[in-house]
Amino acid sequence: SEGLKIISRGNTTLNATVSDHISTGNSQQGVEVTADGASTVMTIDLDNISSSTSGNSGMFLQARASGTLNATLVDSSIDNNTSSGLFIGGLSSANINVKVESTDVTNSTLFNLNLGDTTSGTYNIDLGGGSIGSTGQNRFFNSGNVDVFSNLNGSNVSAQSNWWGTPSGLLAGEINAISGGSVDSSNHLGVDPRP
Repeated sequence: SEGLKIISRGNTTLNATVSDHISTGNSQQGVEVTADGASTVMTIDLDNISSSTSGNSGMFLQARASGTLNATLVDSSIDNNTSSGLFIGGLSSANINVKVESTDVTNSTLFNLNLGDTTSGTYNIDLGGGSIGSTGQNRFFNSGNVDVFSNLNGSNVSAQSNWWGTPSGLLAGEINAISGGSVDSSNHLGVDPRP
């Protein structure tokens, strides 16, 4: 089961803040946040979340059908999860806007970042230097497969000013992009901000 599961469904508006939450050892997602269905709009701030040793993703953020998810994730730790550390997905005709900063996503069995855009709506993910105002300062490194798996279908994700486990930044062998689009990891940090 999920450690924390928040879902908004059709024709609802949900504004929420989750702070100082610890989720560990769950068989599915550590934390799942989904805007699901026509005319649902969820705006959520996730602050100081710890999600570790989950059987699936540590943090699962998704909008589907024609739902809208506006999420901010800050000052959090997502570590040692079985599938993905941080999954961000948009499906169908959904809109998803996510800002992530000062967050650690490390030691995932498969991918630290799993970015999936199959929506005909908006897919706006700001991991640093993008249009939502993230300062970056995230840490993504030490995955069992690659740090970034992306299925972006032409979308572009800004991931500037982050630490990728090495002063050289995100290495070519640490990203698997299967359907176009790009992850901009320029202006990477040369020093670990939280050693």
